[in-house]
Amino acid sequence: MINDERKPIYWLSLALIMSLIAQVHLLSTVYIACTFVPFAIYALVKTSAKKQMIIDFFKALGTTLVLTANVWGGLLVLYSHNKISLPNQYNLYYHVVKYKKFINLHGFLLINCRRKHGLSIP
Repeated sequence: MINDERKPIYWLSLALIMSLIAQVHLLSTVYIACTFVPFAIYALVKTSAKKQMIIDFFKALGTTLVLTANVWGGLLVLYSHNKISLPNQYNLYYHVVKYKKFINLHGFLLINCRRKHGLSIP
């Protein structure tokens, strides 16, 4: 972005790189996009073809969204109505450091299953 004043954004390579990163690890995509912001602002100020840079940016953004539609679609489906994916909320200090029988729901279920099937309880 900084070295080439005539064409600061190569939109196809940018879109492919961001799409590949989004397929592998979604949070890394956010980190890399945030690190691009200062360079993009500097390149936008420095370039003479501001309109072309903005057009190339939106081409890269649109291509990335299309290539990663499976990721965004999966997240929308999962978090729109799935109640199973949310973990239990309980105090980790109380349940891990000072663990007692029948305090934790998981421990209670484990002990009840052992009694039901005739297994020994430690």
